[in-house]
Amino acid sequence: MNVEDKLKHDQKMEELKKKNQEEYRKVRSALQLACTDTNVQVVLRHIAKLSGFFKSSVVINLATSEVALGSTTYNEGRRSLYLDLRRMMNDETRRLIESKGEESHD
Repeated sequence: MNVEDKLKHDQKMEELKKKNQEEYRKVRSALQLACTDTNVQVVLRHIAKLSGFFKSSVVINLATSEVALGSTTYNEGRRSLYLDLRRMMNDETRRLIESKGEESHD
């Protein structure tokens, strides 16, 4: 890679980094609405439930009593969706969403 290509690559990487930071800021700001908007709370609780956040992701093969690696990996991948959102929430939002566990979305 010559110097010119490296500069172009570095510039693209910097643009991508800025774009990702802006997206992160927007999502984090939107998640803060959960503190005052019960509709946002309902949606986030539903995402947590669908992603399997409130359950163990480990699956045991009943025939062999061993961990089913494929199913466990799948469940962890699904669970990571909510974990990515959770990482952007403040403590108050996390408490609001997770305090009810898997209860209904009232």
